[in-house]
Amino acid sequence: MSAKSDDLDFNPFYKQLQLTFRNKFLEAQKKCWIICVPQKSSVKNDIKVTKHFIDTHILKPSPFFKSHFVSTDKEESILVELEGETMHTEQGSIKILSEEIGYNSEYKRFRILLIDKPLDPRYCKKNKSTVDFASQNNFISDCKKFLQSFPQHIEPMIKLDKELQQFINNYMILPEYLHNTSLKLQEIIKWGFQLFTSVHTPVLQDNEFLSIEINSAIENYVLEAVHHKLFPIIKQKCSLEDRLLSTKLQQLYSSNLSADQLGVKPEFCCQTPNALVELANLNAKNNPAQKLRCLKSTLEMLTEDVKNSVAPLPGFSDIPCLTSDDLIPILVTVLVQSRPQYLESNLYYIQNFSWQLSANSKLSYSLVTFQAAKEFIKSFEVLHLKPSSSRLKKEMSLEELMEVTVQLQKNYKKDKAESHKNSNAVSPIDRQLANITRMIEESTKEFRQQTENEAERKNAGLGDFLNNLQNTTLGFGYGKQA
Repeated sequence: MSAKSDDLDFNPFYKQLQLTFRNKFLEAQKKCWIICVPQKSSVKNDIKVTKHFIDTHILKPSPFFKSHFVSTDKEESILVELEGETMHTEQGSIKILSEEIGYNSEYKRFRILLIDKPLDPRYCKKNKSTVDFASQNNFISDCKKFLQSFPQHIEPMIKLDKELQQFINNYMILPEYLHNTSLKLQEIIKWGFQLFTSVHTPVLQDNEFLSIEINSAIENYVLEAVHHKLFPIIKQKCSLEDRLLSTKLQQLYSSNLSADQLGVKPEFCCQTPNALVELANLNAKNNPAQKLRCLKSTLEMLTEDVKNSVAPLPGFSDIPCLTSDDLIPILVTVLVQSRPQYLESNLYYIQNFSWQLSANSKLSYSLVTFQAAKEFIKSFEVLHLKPSSSRLKKEMSLEELMEVTVQLQKNYKKDKAESHKNSNAVSPIDRQLANITRMIEESTKEFRQQTENEAERKNAGLGDFLNNLQNTTLGFGYGKQA
């Protein structure tokens, strides 16, 4: 390790950890967690050292990956891989400037790492011209807006649009040659990246934070522009696999599959309405990054649904831990209930057209989890199902969907303060409310049309109308498919 560039005794973060947040400091020592201390010069001047700042810079071992660690905040929002003198995160790489070894009261070792910048990009000191783009929840939808936010990008933007139009008009995409299409799109993205970064003074280097943001924005902008041309060909390539998977999902659905039949612990067998609603949006996403974030948020909603339904076991104050061994079979039941179309196509699309995806990120873990659940479904034989003590509820009624909305609204105030930290952010609850509202509107609109048509033919009375409304249910094959 290189010599320390920032003495720990004078580092404000480390001082606050020892004084104001001493209990957390002692807990980290006792459990031999890693304490990460960002050098003073890398942190925004107006940032106060809060509990969230502390929690996101103390790391505990990941239960899923060797040599990986997660932050100790409630959401475990930061995943880190340690490799020599480098820490790899979703936002990029962070250098370890120095390391100190401490010993707790039981003479066990714990590590203190001095790092070149904060793990959470929101705390990083940046150039004034840099937009904190990567940390925003509306990252994908604002790609064009971000690229156009720099005056020097006007000309590169015109050239990129012309190149994309030429690709859309002239390039032939064939199912057997999707690899060539992938290489062609990567060439366009690389060319666009060089075009955009060259107009900055001084010219941006590949490892600079702004250049990483620009590269991500270009990739997602390009793939969104060609989605309508590319994704139908991917569906052609994966059509057989999609049909086979849909058939298997329907078989399991007709067999009233329940989580306990797959060996899920009784305390984790529950309804997962939020995960179902989130997954229903997969086909509406228009590029691999959006689709991957939909998978990630589905797993987050699934975990939240399970946690909300689980009471602590007798004699224990903590909620039982949900591991990947539990998560995959529970996800299988979600897939069976929702029976998503084109799942094979979507997973192929994400895997083969996401070039900035880190193999160690939470997004990558989400993709691997869905692939594991898909392979489980494909290889599972319905005849091997054990008898179930409870039956799978096939659909959510309109009333239940409204109940989900009410519950989300109850939780909204709790999360609102956090979401206001970033005025542009869209919280998962905001998104879920919007999704459910849209679903209810579509369902009631469709029902209203059916009722009006029926009334013209049969002069149906009010009693029949209310009875029909009560019996209307929403499955999860709704909405326009891609």
